[in-house]
Amino acid sequence: MTGKLSERAQFQPEFVYSVQGAQASTNSDVKFHYNYFNVPMVFKLFPSEHFFFQAGPQIGFLVSANATNGRSDVSIKSQLNSVDYSLALGIGGDFADGLQLSARYNLGLNSTASSSNYANNSLSYPNRVFQLSLGYTFGK
Repeated sequence: MTGKLSERAQFQPEFVYSVQGAQASTNSDVKFHYNYFNVPMVFKLFPSEHFFFQAGPQIGFLVSANATNGRSDVSIKSQLNSVDYSLALGIGGDFADGLQLSARYNLGLNSTASSSNYANNSLSYPNRVFQLSLGYTFGK
């Protein structure tokens, strides 16, 4: 769903299921897996007919979070913030017949850790995610 603001600007709210994660820098066997429902509110600017820049805020809701060391898988959801705030920045193109391709970087604005008790470990970093998407616009 997009809302045309002008000939060169659109507002595009989205719902995105995102699988995110990281690998511990001190032990490559330790991996973190986060699952979010993200709601980006993207503004798109079209400098040309088919090319666009996009930017806007995003709020994410943590669905699940696990840490694994290669042998065991442990839920760490209770140790993380249930809400994630980020800024979405990207570029893309609208092609013939409604096809859309875009690349986006989501810069996390808050720590993933829910408590200052975790401020000095690997859970305390904000999310930083690079996304590629292929989409289709109906009724174009």
